[in-house]
Amino acid sequence: MRGVAGRVFVERGQTLDDRLMGAVGGHRSGQVQPTAVVGPGATLLPIGDGSWAERVGDAVVVGDLDISNREELTAGGTSSVAAGLVDRYRREGNAFARGLRGAFALALWFPERRRLVVAVDRFGFRRIYYAATADGLAFGPRLETAVTLGAVRRQMSEHQLRYVYRFELEYLFALAGLAQLDVYGDYELGPLTNDSERMIAIARRIEG
Repeated sequence: MRGVAGRVFVERGQTLDDRLMGAVGGHRSGQVQPTAVVGPGATLLPIGDGSWAERVGDAVVVGDLDISNREELTAGGTSSVAAGLVDRYRREGNAFARGLRGAFALALWFPERRRLVVAVDRFGFRRIYYAATADGLAFGPRLETAVTLGAVRRQMSEHQLRYVYRFELEYLFALAGLAQLDVYGDYELGPLTNDSERMIAIARRIEG
């Protein structure tokens, strides 16, 4: 997995747990990703080979670029690709990424203005998913990133399902991101038949 991720809080005093950064970046629990950019109320993370983060004046840029016109970003005398992106944004606003040719995912963060700008290529070679809650926003290259970064919290809920058949349950598991492994008709792990009083299913999370 590669791309850009981050967590922005409404309150400037809030910070992202180091363990969550390590989980998203693939580092050991409790180990801060060395390329993470941490500031008041925000953390931005480049993920995977080829992704990077850079401070440019009052802005922070996190990018994953595989574009053919990279040299155009520095043609105006800017010192780096990140500086060229910030310069384009100041001149063109939200249209700053339209001229990029290729695959890319970008996040520009302006801490003083509390403004976050994200962009991906129109073909979907790179993706950014996000989740907004009352206390902020999380984003990343996969939906699970928002969950890992804490913007969405998982809760357990028990429900009784009636008149659900085996393959209907398998379909519901798939919608929930689970793969059905086994199904039984009783607690002794007997086979499921038309005469079974209950259906016991075992499922696991689908990876990838």
